[in-house]
Amino acid sequence: MTKSFGFYCTRFVIYNIAVILAIVAIIWAAHTFMLDLAARYFQGGSGSGMGVVSVIVPAMLVAQQFYKHEQRRMTAGEGWFMAVVFTLLTFAVSAVMIGVGTLIVPLTDGERGAMADMWNNDSQLLMMIAGGFAVFLILVIKLMLWSGVRGEIKKAERLAAKAARKG
Repeated sequence: MTKSFGFYCTRFVIYNIAVILAIVAIIWAAHTFMLDLAARYFQGGSGSGMGVVSVIVPAMLVAQQFYKHEQRRMTAGEGWFMAVVFTLLTFAVSAVMIGVGTLIVPLTDGERGAMADMWNNDSQLLMMIAGGFAVFLILVIKLMLWSGVRGEIKKAERLAAKAARKG
């Protein structure tokens, strides 16, 4: 690799944080300036699809960076390794963002008690859900890495064909 694996991990974290902050800004602006629209799209979990964007966009951007720097497809091992590491980084960034969020808007005593009760009584269920979600994230990130590299290859082929026609 011409760039280190750490380079791509750092890019993924930066893109992930930027996308999360953009999503928070969009939701805040909608709740502040367009309350009707916000109530329609962000109540009842319908806005949770935006959370998927915070996984899809960084993976695709990193894949595009990979192809631009390496000028080749990812090997299967590289793709799966990146997907696993990016999943772990996604969990870490999410944990930090949740921590920062609870510092800004502290949990009430009832919420804190409900979380402690859930952790003490349903910890196995929570671990199974987290494991299933991790597998889902690995598959989605791997798909987006493949799709991002594939898109860059097609873009390069189109540009080469266009240059050959002009040439």
